[in-house]
Amino acid sequence: LLPVSIAAFAHPVVPAEETRDIMAEQLVLQGCQRSILPNKVVRFDGDGLLIYIKPGRPFYSDDHHPMSCWLGSGFTFTHEVVEDFRGGEICMGLLVNGDEQRYTAWWYDNGRVRTVGQLDWRWRAAHGEGPFRLVNVTADTPQQLMSVVSQLFTVLADPR
Repeated sequence: LLPVSIAAFAHPVVPAEETRDIMAEQLVLQGCQRSILPNKVVRFDGDGLLIYIKPGRPFYSDDHHPMSCWLGSGFTFTHEVVEDFRGGEICMGLLVNGDEQRYTAWWYDNGRVRTVGQLDWRWRAAHGEGPFRLVNVTADTPQQLMSVVSQLFTVLADPR
């Protein structure tokens, strides 16, 4: 009990769980319709494009791989690759459902750090660098995907 008490007092203050992402809720993406789902996930729907921005969670919260949602929708996730992109990381892949193919990318983002590493974002969040939102972009073409990913890296950036 004593070591746990000492660790609790020595640990930096951890921000409370973010139930909303105000920046995402106010974001305007040309050609996309924005909606806020009951769980506070912000959804953008446009021509051949689907974007989900999930509010930040505390480092100790449960989480699942973003592709779990696509698998539940009948898609198979293939060609998964982690790539360096503009000073951060993104995970990209191909979604397949019968003859339908879509290109997807996702990452955790706090406005300064973009990572796909569970341990990375959790460690940073535990040390006061959170919250980390989850960003998931799906598009009809790889060109459209990378154009939107690039745009989101800019508009979600922390101006500090």
